[in-house]
Amino acid sequence: MIKLPTPNTDLLGVATGLYRLLLSWSLLFFCFCSCQDIQEAQALASLRAYWNLESKLGWTGNCSDACSLQWKGIICMNGGVNTLYLNNNQLNGTIPSSIGNLTNLQELWLQNSELSGTIPSSIAKLNNLTTLVLSFNQLSGTISPSIANLTNLNILWLQNNELSGTIPSSIAKLTNLLSLGLSANQLSGTIPPIPPSYLHILYLANNSLSGTPPLWICGIENYDLRGNNLCPWKLKCCQSSRPDQPCYPSCSSDTLHEK
Repeated sequence: MIKLPTPNTDLLGVATGLYRLLLSWSLLFFCFCSCQDIQEAQALASLRAYWNLESKLGWTGNCSDACSLQWKGIICMNGGVNTLYLNNNQLNGTIPSSIGNLTNLQELWLQNSELSGTIPSSIAKLNNLTTLVLSFNQLSGTISPSIANLTNLNILWLQNNELSGTIPSSIAKLTNLLSLGLSANQLSGTIPPIPPSYLHILYLANNSLSGTPPLWICGIENYDLRGNNLCPWKLKCCQSSRPDQPCYPSCSSDTLHEK
């Protein structure tokens, strides 16, 4: 009888360990390539469950494959979610804090979606955002000074909500901001300094703002200050060597309450 050699148990153990290591790395590489960002997939899963998007928008399948499945309301670039466009979808409820894990996001559109509660602080983590549109909802609470973290913002629309408190002065740090819409809320206090060198649109109508409008507003192409306690609510800018110098009318009861 021929005696077969006994396998070297040490070599067998090393080979088994190497196999397991290679398998784990291959699985990790596969996951990275298919979803790129585990946090992003988890965030999408959270939004899908909370807002019932499987039923409303047909978000079916694995959340890691949202881009390849071309989920409605999602635009992807380089394998990551670049735009979330969920306007007019009766989402209901609040905005989940998990939305802050969509770190590749550049545009977030949640207009007219029956959202309530406060704006989650986690949105300030979306450093790549250029567009944030949360208008025409029932959002309450204050505008956090941490909004200044979104230094790439071009558009910030929060109008037609129930936001209160003051306009944070930190908005002045958003040096890429082109359009700011805060009309039809419950904002109070004075208008903070926001240099007009970059701002083209400023909508602050129908709040409870007070005081005299700052001079820099004359440098803005399109603004609306109606429906506040400002005096005057509409500036008449002088055409002189100082075009940014407004000619204020007298603050009578008529000019104060004119809408």
